Amino acid sequence: TCSVDVIITDTITPVFNCALSMTVNSDPGACGTTVSLPSGAAVDTLISDNCDHSPTWSQIAGPPSGFFPVDMTWIIYEAKDAIGNATTCTFSVIVIGETVPALDYGGTQFCTTGGPLSPIVAMPAGGSFECSTCAGGIDSDGTIDLSVIGVGTHAISYMNACTAPDSISTTITVTAPASATINYPTAPLCSTEGPATVDVIGSSGGTFSSPTGLVFIDQATGEVDPSSSPAATHTVIYTLPAAGGCAAFTTSTTVQVVAGSLSVIDYTDSIYCNISAVVPVMNTTATPGNYTHIPSGLDLNSTTGTITLG
Repeated sequence: TCSVDVIITDTITPVFNCALSMTVNSDPGACGTTVSLPSGAAVDTLISDNCDHSPTWSQIAGPPSGFFPVDMTWIIYEAKDAIGNATTCTFSVIVIGETVPALDYGGTQFCTTGGPLSPIVAMPAGGSFECSTCAGGIDSDGTIDLSVIGVGTHAISYMNACTAPDSISTTITVTAPASATINYPTAPLCSTEGPATVDVIGSSGGTFSSPTGLVFIDQATGEVDPSSSPAATHTVIYTLPAAGGCAAFTTSTTVQVVAGSLSVIDYTDSIYCNISAVVPVMNTTATPGNYTHIPSGLDLNSTTGTITLG
């Protein structure tokens, strides 16, 4: 008799139908997204073997399921049969990001007194901010100290932190709040006098008003008419409207209008001989006043108005 040992060796590797590559979008405002890698029956059905009806597989390279950044990431799976014959499947996970970032401060005009200003939109997260005119008044999270960066127009850029970086810019204009004082230099104002003007020190362009009956010739200039205004102490309000992100501004002063009287004076004649005499004045008003004269040299009693001749 003759005995023959027949050894059958399996050297054929499993067949791996490597159709696993995927392309996904990043989450809004983020530099990536959560990816679940193929698993279970989704992979089992792609593997076959000539001898082993249940070949096994495992991941041998690349990150596991979880957060994948904006980029192309390579994954390698390995399939084995019972003998240990192995084959691999290399596939890609592509995460497409937002190539154009977004930046919004909720407006374009702000006041130096507005306090910290933070962006309401800065996407995708994790980017960096740049501002060449902000004098150190911008933080790493984009918060701006309006009192530090100062009055003017400032360009702020936001750099995308994702792969294939990009940037976007926006401009803001910072304005100082209005400030002014007002004064009527000729006050008190006599009702027999002509128009009176106001001095404005500070912000111009406001309007004038009075709740106490003071009559304005022009509310834009603050010029008043004392002759049409009641005799009283009046409150004058100067108002500047809200502008450039700053609130409206008001200031006030008081101005007194006093009632004047028209005096008519006369003397018995207009020509006198320079002899010793006293010439009384005729005054038609009962309101006391003082007398003056021009040119100098006349002996005039400033209280009574009498002239001493000779």
